Amino acid sequence: MKKIIAAALAAAAMLSVTGCADGLSNVSTFIEAGGRDYGDTIINKIGEAQRNTFFFTTVNEVNFTNEVGDYYLDDGYEFVCVDVTVKNCYNQIIPMGYSDFYIRWGEGDENWDVPAYYDDLADDAYEYSFELAVGEDYTGVLYFVVPTERDDKLQLIYEELYEDDFVGSTYIIELE
Repeated sequence: MKKIIAAALAAAAMLSVTGCADGLSNVSTFIEAGGRDYGDTIINKIGEAQRNTFFFTTVNEVNFTNEVGDYYLDDGYEFVCVDVTVKNCYNQIIPMGYSDFYIRWGEGDENWDVPAYYDDLADDAYEYSFELAVGEDYTGVLYFVVPTERDDKLQLIYEELYEDDFVGSTYIIELE
């Protein structure tokens, strides 16, 4: 590891002398990553197990409706009900929760949403927060509210965010 860091620092020094600021930024990110993956975008489909550093994610089923439990949506909106299984493949207990995922249906600041959370939304709703032991799995439904007319296909997104605020890779499961 010391050799890798020394090589990265040497490269950074060389790049800074040549005036290549982008190269220095890349070396800085490489050092900050400390061996963690970053910058990749991995795309899967419904039914395919997707592995990231911490867990496997599988979207089992996706349904669309304008009512869940006692909640009804206005015209122009629908619930996207994403039945998802996560399995801890990390070497320690990991915290999880409904807010680990978000949904996107295009570019821009308005074309995404986090899961809806209501205590009495539905019996199968993904839990607000929980811990997964090593090798343990959990299945629940994430409920999102999206416009019925969208410019792009729905995608379930998970971004690796570490305790030190380092952003790893992005994992996408196409829902349509």
